Formats: sequence, structure tokens, C-alpha cells
Amino acid sequence: MIDTEGQQGIRSGPLVSSLILLLLSCILIPLSLNSDWASMSGEVEYTADERDAAYYFDYELPDISMTVSFGLTDMTIAGSNDREKMEETTKLEEINDGSDYGQFLDMDWDEWYSAGKTTSIALWIGFIAVILGSILALIGASKANDAAHGSGIILCGFAASLINVGWFNWIMFGGNFADEFPGGDGWTTEGFGVSTGFIMCMIAGIFLLVVPFILTRSQELP
Repeated sequence: MIDTEGQQGIRSGPLVSSLILLLLSCILIPLSLNSDWASMSGEVEYTADERDAAYYFDYELPDISMTVSFGLTDMTIAGSNDREKMEETTKLEEINDGSDYGQFLDMDWDEWYSAGKTTSIALWIGFIAVILGSILALIGASKANDAAHGSGIILCGFAASLINVGWFNWIMFGGNFADEFPGGDGWTTEGFGVSTGFIMCMIAGIFLLVVPFILTRSQELP
């Protein structure tokens, strides 16, 4: 839209596109903060000797499986023993303070805790910056205020940097995954992999990365 004096205005098309991406990012970021960022599943695989012994003494070997899921601040262990389920969530801070889990998984807990904490802080600040940037971009468009619109572009760029630095920090410093599932030779697992929360954050970061450029393009030249 162009004001009556032919001064600089805002193109509605790119503005709407950027606001849609900002809205999607605002949804994905808090969802990713409250989701698991890494997980590993495994199950007991019995040896031939164990199966022969079970057959000889006429008893059934239980189906045992377990999943370990990590968020940025906590860890959840879910297990199943012949469909009898258990689940326990522990804060990474508690693990870092000397919980028995430190011997349960071969991992650098201090590294995990530090990476989770710094990543979480970066994402929360980025989330707030997204909200403020969206508001300023809307004010700039509705009031034909270049200062507000420019500030919105800067804030959205700042948010994009924080979100992308956040998940990149998790890769660099929080990705010290254990190679083996606990429990001995009977456990079989495919190892750790990224979970839904991590993927959502990456998508949000990609969305935000292009938003400042679209907002800039929405500015009409005199």
C-alpha cells in the first residue's frame, strides 16, 4: 500500500507471506521447547542359550523394551516388561548433580545439561523477539511507519539468528549421545536420533531466516 503523498509504503503480498511464516514459527518454537530433542529405543534380544533354558524349564521369556527421551531440560525413561509399563522423568540438573543415571548411560551429563540450558535460553529469547518483531511489522504496515517496520525487520533477523544458533548449539555441544543402550549384551538398539522437537525447531529457524528478506522486499520504493 502507498500513502497519499507517494511516500514509501508497504507491499501487502510479501508482508502477508512473512506474517504467515512468523505465525508458524511462533507456534513451532514453544512446541519444540516442550518436546523431546533426542531419543533412543531398544529391546532385549535373548541368546540361543537363554531360549533353550527357557524351553527346558518351561517358562516364557518376557518381552522387555525401553525408550530414553531427552528434552532440553529433562530426561524420560519409559519401559515395558510384558506390557507392564513404567515411565519416569528426571531433570537433567538432578542427573548432573550426581544421580545414579550417570552410571546408567555412558554420557557427559555436564555437557548435556549446559547445552540444554543455553539452547533453551536462546530459543526463549528468540521466541520473544519473534513476537515483538511481528507486532512492529504490523504497526509499520498499518501506520505507514518506516521506523517501526525497520525495527520489526531487525528483530525478526535477531530472532532468526537466535533460533538457528540454538539448535546448532545443541548439535555441537549437546550431541554427545551414548553409543550403546544400557543393560548389557542383551540390549539391541539403533542408537540415538533426533526427535520431533529438534526437527520443529529447525523448521522454525528456516522460516525465520527468510522472513527479514521478505519484510524488506515488502517495502515499496517511492
